[in-house]
Amino acid sequence: YFDKLKDFAYNLGVMFQIADDILDVEGSLESIGKTPNKDKESDKLTAIKIFGLDGAKEKKKEHYKNCIKAIEDIDNNGFLLEFAKKIYERNS
Repeated sequence: YFDKLKDFAYNLGVMFQIADDILDVEGSLESIGKTPNKDKESDKLTAIKIFGLDGAKEKKKEHYKNCIKAIEDIDNNGFLLEFAKKIYERNS
């Protein structure tokens, strides 16, 4: 299962970062706890800068699907599936 969990972890991490990049654009100070658009003002290289907002959302979805696929054959995967879903649906 090591390779499957490694694949899950990689996709989860990338999905988390993309979600964070999206929140920087779409979130509010209250919801994300930092000034929105701070990444753009700092000229950071983000998923938004590379793929655009819609493209970043598609990449986030792709990594979420990869998370599910990576662990679908692992018994008792409910916690990991729910964890990935929370990251995917993250809005704060």
